[in-house]
Amino acid sequence: MLKLNLGCSDHRIPGYLGVDRCFGPGVDQVADLRFPWPWEESTIEEIVAHDVFEHIDNNDYRGQLGIVWAMNEAHRVLKPGGKLDLVVPSLPGYAPWVDPTHVNVWTADTRYYFDARWNYSGGERGRLGPAYGITALFKTVGGRSGVDWKPVQYAPDAPDRHKIMVILEAVK
Repeated sequence: MLKLNLGCSDHRIPGYLGVDRCFGPGVDQVADLRFPWPWEESTIEEIVAHDVFEHIDNNDYRGQLGIVWAMNEAHRVLKPGGKLDLVVPSLPGYAPWVDPTHVNVWTADTRYYFDARWNYSGGERGRLGPAYGITALFKTVGGRSGVDWKPVQYAPDAPDRHKIMVILEAVK
């Protein structure tokens, strides 16, 4: 059973393969997530992606924006029912703008493009997903943000900084 800790840097999680774009003390495998991920389709049980996907910009590869690319690739490599533990800085507040290497912005409404609840002809996922190249489909099953992707304040000393913290299950 393969589990990934993407963007791990020096943070090891027992039982997870540490993945980052350069070698470091917690890195088991180097991979640049802006390009096709090196794992086969439906081979990964779980992915931890804490503070990673907001750094993925992929406008030059297949014309997909970073959010779409990251979610599509995560969905591709996850087994049916596989879990994505996703944490990203979000609006409201200034969290998305704090780090100069952030290249995309997430909001609670991003859920409309990836959650199976909105995969119908009138919903954003069903109506716009194909035109945007979105192939990823998830069921939101929990996390600190809950199933509605509510941005949560994550640091007592930073009341204007929020993150979306959700657990997603791959629908295939």
